[in-house]
Amino acid sequence: MGKNTHDKNFSETAVDILLVLLDIVVSLYMLLITAVLPLYFQSGYEHIGSDKSYFFRQVSFKIGILAYALLLLYILFRLSAGRCSIHLIMRRLSVTDIFAVIYAVGVVLSYFCSEYKEEALIGTEKWYMGTLPQLTFVSIYFFVSRFWKKHIWIPAMALLVSCVVFLLGILNRFGIFPIDMKIHNAAFISTIGNINWYCGYAVTVFFAGISVWWLSASIKKAYALLFAAYTAIGFATLVTQGSDSGLFTLALVLIVMLCLSARWTNMLRFAEIICILSAACVLTGLIAGYTPFGEAFEQNITEYPMVRVMTGSSITVIMAVTAFAFLLLLLLYKRGGRSNISDNAPMFKRVRYICAGAATLAGITVTVFTVVNTCMHGSLTSGAGTAVDSILNFTIDWGSGRGASVRAAVWSFAEQNLLHKLVGVGADCMSAYIYGSGSDRVLSVVTEKFGTLRLTNAHNEWLTILLNQGILGVVSFAGMICSAIYRYINKREVNVIAAACGMGVLAYTLNNIFSFQTSVNTPTMFIMLGMGEGLMRNAKHKRKQI
Repeated sequence: MGKNTHDKNFSETAVDILLVLLDIVVSLYMLLITAVLPLYFQSGYEHIGSDKSYFFRQVSFKIGILAYALLLLYILFRLSAGRCSIHLIMRRLSVTDIFAVIYAVGVVLSYFCSEYKEEALIGTEKWYMGTLPQLTFVSIYFFVSRFWKKHIWIPAMALLVSCVVFLLGILNRFGIFPIDMKIHNAAFISTIGNINWYCGYAVTVFFAGISVWWLSASIKKAYALLFAAYTAIGFATLVTQGSDSGLFTLALVLIVMLCLSARWTNMLRFAEIICILSAACVLTGLIAGYTPFGEAFEQNITEYPMVRVMTGSSITVIMAVTAFAFLLLLLLYKRGGRSNISDNAPMFKRVRYICAGAATLAGITVTVFTVVNTCMHGSLTSGAGTAVDSILNFTIDWGSGRGASVRAAVWSFAEQNLLHKLVGVGADCMSAYIYGSGSDRVLSVVTEKFGTLRLTNAHNEWLTILLNQGILGVVSFAGMICSAIYRYINKREVNVIAAACGMGVLAYTLNNIFSFQTSVNTPTMFIMLGMGEGLMRNAKHKRKQI
């Protein structure tokens, strides 16, 4: 009896030690991905995407071996201590956990059913989003959610690094390159590279960061000033980077923030945020128009007309006037003796509901009009100009060629048999299928638009997953993402950091309606997913506010 007690005490001590070691390993990994990877490159922009993919794979492989070895020991000692059972594990699984497990199973099934196993294992060359990276993403989620001990300095460091990345991006747009990146091209920016990669990283980190400020009921003045500066820098880079998906994400996230601002402090902070956005747009336009850096700025944004719209047009002025008028209205309302929005709930509810309804109606209207106009071969927008027709007529040129990539993905999925509709052609195997087994119809639209360039994804994350991992993959991935966003943001009044993670995941998802997974934005998003889940689990089991 005494021996059993001694063995149990030893096992419990070992469990505690292993928990500390796992926390250290997971924290180190989080730091490398969020604070080192964004800055990492070897030869400027020459092969920066491959450099970052290589860094991500090597770090994940080496730390992953150690993490899984520690996990195995942890499970064995927990079993020895009588602190682990299948019933206990199942009882503690959240809906997001369940979808994540199903997604991992779907990825494995997709690999074994793929005709392109060599490519499916790691992924397409220079892209590397295959089976092992997808399983790594799921592993990140579970390790962070279970073993990260809420070291706030890690997300703080991630925000600091992102601020450096954003500042470099702004300077690059004005022709200033503090770091020699070898190739100076408007399509490449900061230390991330391609603007689509940059935009995916920027929105994911930035909106999580400003959400902490937006949702905090009270915050020290020094921290508030730091968040205000960070917000200005982030907005300045979003409106100058060039990718339209970033502006789309910006608009929708701001609408979500407005609709969720039920408290006075949140609404006032939201007004301050949109004022900072307006100020960033106006100031950028003034610098571009009245300083020696204006010529370089104009050259760098020639291919991105929306940058000029956001920083030097009548829309910029209207946006600034509206934002500051809204802030003034709120301040006058406060001076009237009402310090809480609930004092006049009907009026503020109407504002939020009207904005949400208008945004929804506008989205539905534009979608329906685009479908009808496309079916009529663009006749409804034939006299409206190239800019309008390019948006409201879904041709292969729509969205910088996204019309062609979407058609190729949809047609490729339609060609699959029942098995491959369910599990896909293999993770990151879209190009392998199109150029190896695709029909003449698919090949013709891809060749017509992209020529000798190789199409690797649909420029829509969920559509890419639908083809690569099938219905099982996209349903489980969507369930994992949507359940997390809802659960984390729904607890915004008691768990600010978790809600901020939810906002980061939301921004990532909105951007990827027109974009794709990379070795920078996707690991970062899964770290946020794990952080949010870990904070939710802590609140649930310890019954206290984070």
